[in-house]
Amino acid sequence: MLFLGIAVFSWFGRNALHSESRQATCIGMSISMLALAVLGAFEFARNFVGMGIFLAVVTEVFLSIAYFQVWIGNKHA
Repeated sequence: MLFLGIAVFSWFGRNALHSESRQATCIGMSISMLALAVLGAFEFARNFVGMGIFLAVVTEVFLSIAYFQVWIGNKHA
């Protein structure tokens, strides 16, 4: 359900014009995705999850980088 909410939030905001709220959304999503990736790797290190977690970790890192690039690209616009 968490990812469904994030997906809907991202989908409807994809064409938003540059604004402070868009920048806040981008950095917030970037930090959230990175935190989820770290949490997944930490749980793997604790042996609470299996190798399948790495699909989620890789996806979350990719999304974190993508949101961060959008934030940096429009930071001074």
